[in-house]
Amino acid sequence: MADFITSGRRITRKPHRCVGCLAVIPKGTEVTFGTFSDCGRIFTSYTCATCDKVMRENLDCGDEFGEGELIGAYPEYYENRKPKSDGEGK
Repeated sequence: MADFITSGRRITRKPHRCVGCLAVIPKGTEVTFGTFSDCGRIFTSYTCATCDKVMRENLDCGDEFGEGELIGAYPEYYENRKPKSDGEGK
């Protein structure tokens, strides 16, 4: 299990992948981020606005999910989302 370091909101400086649905988050987008350490490595995950809403409305603090699992677990939140191109991201 990863150890929490910090979280907050920021504007992206480059494209990233949303950890909840794997959509590309374009440069210049406001996102929620979390920074963690695991097995000696530090990493930051980013969530898009839709996944942020899913997490706030459905998950409790400390609930975990795998990469891309939110879109399958809560499809009703993603029904009206426009398809995203598979551009750069991480």
